[in-house]
Amino acid sequence: MISKTFLRKHAYSIANIIIIILILIVYVSVQMGEMAFFKEMAARWGGDEFIGVIRASEDESKEIVEVLIGELKKAETQRTVTLSCGLVKVNPQLSFEKNMEKADEALYFSKSNGKGIVTVYKDIK
Repeated sequence: MISKTFLRKHAYSIANIIIIILILIVYVSVQMGEMAFFKEMAARWGGDEFIGVIRASEDESKEIVEVLIGELKKAETQRTVTLSCGLVKVNPQLSFEKNMEKADEALYFSKSNGKGIVTVYKDIK
């Protein structure tokens, strides 16, 4: 995937390493045709948090994130890296902030119940 030499040479922060790994996983999956529907985006939200949009059902989105978590566990990193995720189906009737609050609530549920898991907002309500 990404060599340690490459990472050392470019001296990326751990958060940047994570986003590079996620982008590569998505790219390879699309090239292999495993996620041909992938028209998503991911961006660094701040610090060690990222925001992403997946145009799929909640169940499909959860499955995609679980694959990413599994791939991240296999990646060679100098430090332990985990990915906890909160998913919410965007409600167009709510503001961006309200949708983000729901995603945050699901994320913090994941973090407090064991790192490296994904939680769908509707499953905690």
